[in-house]
Amino acid sequence: MSQRDLHRVMVLKSLLSGHLRLAEAVRALGISERQVRRLRRRFEQSGAEGLLHGNRGRPPSNRIGEPVRRQILELATQRYGQLNDAHLQEQLAQEHGLWVGRETVRRIRRDAGLPAKRRRRARVYRRRRTPAPCRGQMLLWDGSRHAWLGPEQPPVVLMAAIDDADGTLAGARFELQETSIAYLRLLREEPVRF
Repeated sequence: MSQRDLHRVMVLKSLLSGHLRLAEAVRALGISERQVRRLRRRFEQSGAEGLLHGNRGRPPSNRIGEPVRRQILELATQRYGQLNDAHLQEQLAQEHGLWVGRETVRRIRRDAGLPAKRRRRARVYRRRRTPAPCRGQMLLWDGSRHAWLGPEQPPVVLMAAIDDADGTLAGARFELQETSIAYLRLLREEPVRF
């Protein structure tokens, strides 16, 4: 029995002996009143065993059979020994018709003592830059070449400037090329008003 199950047994014994009221048992177990009544009935009929889940101790119905597990392990050690878990899962599906999840492949390999192909890197924390405090203090600009005017027209560059303080559009214009002169023209324009 888990700690949670033992806690339920203790609370239900107190409820049946009259030391706890139903509302107090609801708060102690963190479940609904209806659920507590259902557990109390099962506890009165079957004791502590009645609180355990009916599937406890049974193998899952969707468990992979032992022959398939052995086949995956054989392919993982011999033919696809150089692949990581995700690539092995893809190869099993494409080449052998074995549709299993990546996590299942990982678990089968680790249970057999096969290590990961490389260690996972720790996530790198990158602190976000604080935006400029005043509007107009800093502009972020860029140009994007695309067929903005339709497929029959030649591609042009959309030049845009965004204010860093509040993210509003400070200016935008179309140019033929992304050049310094084009950026200076963009700066000279009046800010866009919406």
